[in-house]
Amino acid sequence: MSPRLLSPILLILLLAFACALRVYELDTIPLGFHGDEALTALDAMWILEEGWIGPYVYPSGLGQPTGPLYFVALVFSLLEPSVFSVRLAMALIGVAAVLFTYLAVREMASARIALIAAFLFAVLRWHLHLSRTGLMLGAWPAVFVATLWLLFIARRTRRTSLYAAAGLVAGLGIYSYNAYILTFPVLATVFLADALSEPRAARNAVSFWAAAGLASIPMIVFIAQYPDAYFYHHQVASLSGSEAWQSAGWGGRLGLLGGRASDWLVGMFVGGRPDGDDGTGALFHPPVGPVVAAAAAAGLALAPRVLSRAAVALLFASVLIFPLGGILTTGDGIFRRSFALAPILCFAAAIALDWLWSRRSKLGPAVVGALLTASTCFNVFGYFLLDQESPAVWNAFAVEFREAAEVMATMPKDARVYFYSSRWSVDYSPRLFLAPQVEAYDRSDEFGSGDQDIEVPATFFFLDRYIDRVGEIEKKFPRGERNAALFEGREIFTLYHAD
Repeated sequence: MSPRLLSPILLILLLAFACALRVYELDTIPLGFHGDEALTALDAMWILEEGWIGPYVYPSGLGQPTGPLYFVALVFSLLEPSVFSVRLAMALIGVAAVLFTYLAVREMASARIALIAAFLFAVLRWHLHLSRTGLMLGAWPAVFVATLWLLFIARRTRRTSLYAAAGLVAGLGIYSYNAYILTFPVLATVFLADALSEPRAARNAVSFWAAAGLASIPMIVFIAQYPDAYFYHHQVASLSGSEAWQSAGWGGRLGLLGGRASDWLVGMFVGGRPDGDDGTGALFHPPVGPVVAAAAAAGLALAPRVLSRAAVALLFASVLIFPLGGILTTGDGIFRRSFALAPILCFAAAIALDWLWSRRSKLGPAVVGALLTASTCFNVFGYFLLDQESPAVWNAFAVEFREAAEVMATMPKDARVYFYSSRWSVDYSPRLFLAPQVEAYDRSDEFGSGDQDIEVPATFFFLDRYIDRVGEIEKKFPRGERNAALFEGREIFTLYHAD
């Protein structure tokens, strides 16, 4: 078959495979329903009610750009708002990221490298997991690779209008995710590399950055009007703003940076650093598997031999700059703040696998096929069969809370609920989205008003350590019915309906 015909056929099959991986059992995998997923859904419903809500929403999610919310609102206008539909919106963005990865790498390298890179990205555990959630950060790598596609077309055709189009898309990325600002210095390295050999480099750079600035105007205006709201999230997450950093000397600060870098490297490629924000990084469940990690290291060494100076600069800048999103911040979220690195690692890995394929030995394609199969098994079976049993995923996605909220969703309007949990308030965002109709009160020591009078009829929910306290309510209100909610044979909460 002609390569001109074969490549689009393989790409269509690949996109169908990527889509299938991202919609299969989407309502229930990952288990539970993350609080930030619920915030995405609630804010999208706000858009359906109000229309334009601005470029940045605060205090939702400690403050975050609203770009992906408008797409979620569009999906909600076509499908009923639900766990499935909010995740579907992000899954579609994930499939788009696979497509743009292929298009961008084809411009920077070749069609075969592009297909390998897009395949690795489609099955990458890191991207597979996060693109199956309602977390908005999936828009970051999608916008980044779309920008690269347009930028490298512009470099090939030398058309000023395409530089402006690439800059426009790059500027729109500021509305995707807080860590997107790391993308700008990465993109700048392309223009620095071109400045050494391209006579029109300055004009091209002006076209690109002027368009990027134009697209960023609504966000710039917001920052000027509400600087505290915009920078609050950055200040909360910043390592330099932490108490440990402020109280340490230079030696201590270097130790903090080293420890954070070690956490990022080990967690990213080995596991053992579970991330409480999104469930990634558990031991032997790394976001990036061994095939991609080893092949990417080899691909970076080979890159100067097969890529243009600008593409090489982009690769190395990405590897150096994007990890800073996790290293220069505190707490969880350490891996997702580097998420735009995912397609770059797959690109670098594809360079090495293409080199193996090109060897004169007939074993080259067989070895590449075996490695792609191994990577697929590690990522896909590992994600669907192993990750869902990980305590990191259970904790991050609040499995017990979602199950309780879905029971509340079946209750009549204005039903009275008293809620006991040491981990979650009854006003945690998943309940506000799934069961907004109930009249709910916290009664736990951690969140509640334990001295508040109890009115019956009411339903009491007992989670985690409070399961053992259901007997107290039974004694106080003996006319009632007790039920235990089981999940895979495990009691995850107990409810008691008192008349």
